[in-house]
Amino acid sequence: MYTSKVTDDSTVRVVCYNILADVYAQTDFSKTTLYPYCAPYALGLDYRQNLIKKELAGYNADIICLQEVDKGVFSDSLTPALDAFDMDGVFRIKEKQHEGLATFFRRSKFELLSQHDITLREALTSDPIHSELLDKISANPTLKEKVMQRSTGLQVSVLQSVKDPSKKLCVANTHLYWHPKGGHIRLLQAAVALRHLRRVTSEEHPGVPLLLSGDLNSTPSSGVFQLLSRGSVAEDQADWASSGPEELCPLQLHCPFQLSSACREPAYTNYVGGFHGCLDYVLLEPRALRVEQVIPLPSHQEVTTHQALPSVAHPSDHIALVCDLRWV
Repeated sequence: MYTSKVTDDSTVRVVCYNILADVYAQTDFSKTTLYPYCAPYALGLDYRQNLIKKELAGYNADIICLQEVDKGVFSDSLTPALDAFDMDGVFRIKEKQHEGLATFFRRSKFELLSQHDITLREALTSDPIHSELLDKISANPTLKEKVMQRSTGLQVSVLQSVKDPSKKLCVANTHLYWHPKGGHIRLLQAAVALRHLRRVTSEEHPGVPLLLSGDLNSTPSSGVFQLLSRGSVAEDQADWASSGPEELCPLQLHCPFQLSSACREPAYTNYVGGFHGCLDYVLLEPRALRVEQVIPLPSHQEVTTHQALPSVAHPSDHIALVCDLRWV
């Protein structure tokens, strides 16, 4: 209803969506414990893919950032389906996993200038810009081991407007560590991501504005969201102690960007049997883009018709964020 037409050249429609990887949806644990309320056939890949492709086609988006994209789903399902809707895509697989991040963009509006993808743990140990942070983490071997176990990636695509080459956008897409007691790990992951993004937007493409979106596995009260939306996190932020004293590494962190949450802070973007909360965000630099409209999320009644997500009507346990941004 809100996205029946493609936007004009002054506007960019962005979608951020964790589409629930098949490798997680099809496990016995998912069927019996995580999503026991969901009809088994509705967890099937083909069933969910049909819903996802219809949903994405209906948004008429210019930029789509997806998380939990199965490798085969990207190449065999999403790429051909979205190609028919004037969209190209790039994929970043998680190390030793079958799923990863995908960013699609409307080719009549944007061309891909460059990619700057990283695996956060690799960047932390091999890129000198993180040496100070690495030293501090290395002082706590238990924490370092925990950080190095994560295969979290950051997908970074610099796009340029086809009609107006002066308009460029650095699109960052990520899916941070999931564990409820992993707030400190997510803060460290965010610190690595931000430093990398600062280099891309200051040295490699000076002045290019940032659009950061993804499943941050962080609620609005978290340290990560505080860092991104308010610009800093102090050493006494509660998340530093989220896994107890043995992994403590309290730091003061600063965000080099002034970011605001385009879709604000919805009551939830993830709704499952045992949890609901806002975990997904589209963050932008207001100096370059301003929010024109936020597409309303499904009503609470709709989300809970079949108890929780996923369901026969909703293919993922997350809800897509969709917003229209206007170039300033």
